[in-house]
Amino acid sequence: MRFKYKNLIDDFIYKNKDDKYLLQSLNGNMQEFKILLDEIFNVCIDNKLDGSLYAIITIISKYNLFNENYIERLNKLLIETWHHNHDEIMYILFDYPSPTSIDYLYKAINLNLYKIRYTTTFEEKCIYLLGYLAIKNKEALEKLKLLSKDEYFIISEDSIDAILSVAYKNHLVEELEMVINFIIDNKVFEREEELTEIDGGGILDRLLLESWHKKHNEIVTLIKTYGCISSVDYLYKAIGLKFDYLDDNFYINCIEAIGDIYLSSANSEFIKSDLDKALEKLKILTKNDNIIICKTAKAQLYKINNNLK
Repeated sequence: MRFKYKNLIDDFIYKNKDDKYLLQSLNGNMQEFKILLDEIFNVCIDNKLDGSLYAIITIISKYNLFNENYIERLNKLLIETWHHNHDEIMYILFDYPSPTSIDYLYKAINLNLYKIRYTTTFEEKCIYLLGYLAIKNKEALEKLKLLSKDEYFIISEDSIDAILSVAYKNHLVEELEMVINFIIDNKVFEREEELTEIDGGGILDRLLLESWHKKHNEIVTLIKTYGCISSVDYLYKAIGLKFDYLDDNFYINCIEAIGDIYLSSANSEFIKSDLDKALEKLKILTKNDNIIICKTAKAQLYKINNNLK
């Protein structure tokens, strides 16, 4: 096969001939064109031709010719350092998520390419794909757990974010506890920007209403600390939860969280309608049959009125 296409391969690699030239040389025969591109791809790998590898990846992507047959070769390229096509390879692997990629993704992250590139975009892509695979694959989840202990905070943070998504979707109590401990141990709640990164999808809010775990007190404490106006609806609904282990302190924390979020957001004109809704919810709670809930809501309204005078 190489002999048959040797001249065209040389034209592409050494004379920088483009895809139109190759296709015309084959009289527009797409079947032979696909075979030729695959052969060029192999030659680039065998001879470690970085620039030509980028060019052939671009062409194969242009004609949408990548498929499952390329996964093994792409996986191996992930952990090779002689080329600079890692990000391009990740875009292809996103289209063909395979459990066979798990070990390679983990090893690729541990190449620490960010120390050379001064950016973690490649590592972030790897973690994102591991998170997607972890929904149905325990091996991928275990890799994320290892990465959550990485010395580089961005990698550990992104891994925790992925674990949180998997824990939420698969009802994993142990992994949820791991996320909460990470947030507390790393004092992420003292850096609102980082916590927003971890909980960008509002999963902590949604977890507040789930019945499959018993971490409601810890979660409401986190929400209370960093504060977000979108959390108010969830906090309000959480006050109606009747789980056996929840006591009045949980309901008090939910109401106080609504008050704190209102005060921390009160100067924002962009969310005035949401602020009005939060205030209305506190007023409704002042009529609750539970005397503690009623008194706490009134106390929060009093605090809000005093602070906004």
